[in-house]
Amino acid sequence: MIWRDVSSAYTLIAYGLLLHGATAKLGSTASLTGTITQIGLPRHARRLALAVVVTEFSALLSAVAGLRLLSAALVCVLACAFAFAGYRGLRAAGSISCTCFGPASTHALGWTQILSSPLWLGAAAAVNTMPSTTMAQRLQVAAIVSGCVVVASSASVARMAWRARTDRRALMGGV
Repeated sequence: MIWRDVSSAYTLIAYGLLLHGATAKLGSTASLTGTITQIGLPRHARRLALAVVVTEFSALLSAVAGLRLLSAALVCVLACAFAFAGYRGLRAAGSISCTCFGPASTHALGWTQILSSPLWLGAAAAVNTMPSTTMAQRLQVAAIVSGCVVVASSASVARMAWRARTDRRALMGGV
């Protein structure tokens, strides 16, 4: 019984992070396209950027729809893609920056993505152990997770605004 509760909480946290990342990437697809270009896939950068965002949202929506196996498979694909990006980041001559969770979270690709892959694979496995629920219950949980993501996103934007409050160029539009 406790395993199901822990597994459910773990899945909700992971899927909340996935939602946060998907919405951030949707808002800054140019940044994601630039990262994919730096990884070494310039010919396919736009399509791959779109594929990452679509896969993230598809994993979330399939979980809400109760399609656990599909959701788990999509999260496994994302885990592999993130690990590949981390590997390419380590192999690059310079640092490849990624804004995986929006402009407030710029960091270099590398070990973080590689070492987080087992956590994503764990989330994929955990989604299959969640208790059976109705669509109404899954929608309620999705609404709560979405609300938490909005609050977290708002907090990061507020921190950026607080740091930039003395930067007059930010107030004048970069002049």
